[in-house]
Amino acid sequence: MTSHVDTETLALSAEGLLDEAEECSVQGHLAGCEQCTEQLAALADVSRLLGEAAAPELPPDVAARIEEAVRAEAEQRETPSSADADPAPPPPRDDSVVPFPRRPSRWLPFLVGAAAAVFVVGGAGAVLYSMLGPGNHTGRAGSEVSEQERPDAALSYQPVLLESETSYTEDELDSQAAEVLGTVPATDYPGQSEGDPDEPREAPESDTPEVPADVATCARELGGTDEEPLPALIDIATFQPSGAESAEDAWVMYYGSDPAGAFEVVVVSPSCATGDPGDSVLAESRVSGS
Repeated sequence: MTSHVDTETLALSAEGLLDEAEECSVQGHLAGCEQCTEQLAALADVSRLLGEAAAPELPPDVAARIEEAVRAEAEQRETPSSADADPAPPPPRDDSVVPFPRRPSRWLPFLVGAAAAVFVVGGAGAVLYSMLGPGNHTGRAGSEVSEQERPDAALSYQPVLLESETSYTEDELDSQAAEVLGTVPATDYPGQSEGDPDEPREAPESDTPEVPADVATCARELGGTDEEPLPALIDIATFQPSGAESAEDAWVMYYGSDPAGAFEVVVVSPSCATGDPGDSVLAESRVSGS
């Protein structure tokens, strides 16, 4: 059976890390072994590619973990164990592999360099996961999922969001809606500005609250096209239909682009976010702005 030089020894030879005697032995074998010669050439080519790759510095925490792992491995190899006092007979070796003595003190730095290069060229996933263990396999995955799982209904603009505490009724919807519109400055509506458009606008005294996800979903389902625009104002309130004994939670949506013009007022039930938006409409009206 033809014997061959093991891969680790070939890698050390490719990096010039073997002593003179070992290198002579390896070269003597390579002179008559085409398989090992091809393997050595492949290893040397990997080293060349890694050397040519742009290698930005590893993140400090990753570099520190790699150094710690290497240091722990070196200490473990250098510390004699109780088994060393009475070593067991070595297992039989495969005659197809040429035995060469191991040199962990030289091999470990090579591993560190290779790991760093692989981190740059191919990504940190497999290398760092295997070196640092599953407990440290964290990163941006959680944040990426959270970004992807954001509701599709997130509005691309910020409407005026109110909680006016108005108890809307079907009979007085027109007057109540007009009164609510009168409390909102014209410059608060989406797309409106005050003064010179070239001058930066001062921030309002308090930030407009973010539209809840279910309300945004409903707004998108009801409109969102050129023919059916999104609401400029949303009032989270209550509504009592004619003949009903009590009021129920409702979202009152005001559609209009001109604060001084007319607004379409649509009262919807919160079921709009999960059911058929058309079935959730409780009342509609048209009123003039401020």
